[in-house]
Amino acid sequence: MLGINDIIFIIIYFIVFFLILASNYVKRVSASDAFKSLAVAVVARIAIIIVIVVLSALSSPFGIPISVVPIAYLVGAWISIIMTRSLWEEKVRGNKAVNLVVSSLVIAIILTDIILRIIASL
Repeated sequence: MLGINDIIFIIIYFIVFFLILASNYVKRVSASDAFKSLAVAVVARIAIIIVIVVLSALSSPFGIPISVVPIAYLVGAWISIIMTRSLWEEKVRGNKAVNLVVSSLVIAIILTDIILRIIASL
């Protein structure tokens, strides 16, 4: 079910999320923070895939409409925010969780697109 594009996105989102978390929000990161970051990345990507599959099946039998992808990424961001608030309850609250997730997700989307374009041009 997970392709190379999904694996690349999960790796990039995990790295970016963990680096931003370590540099701005958590003073001392541990291995459990790394595993939590990986869980956020995996669950967010799975949610994105599920939303894309469901909405594209409901809307068009000919392919994925362009409006499905932004909706899927918004759902992925929303799930990431909920997980971030529950996994780092005392450290990351409110606007900090939203800022952490949105900045990580935007950077991950951009870097994934760049890497996939480089791979495609080889």
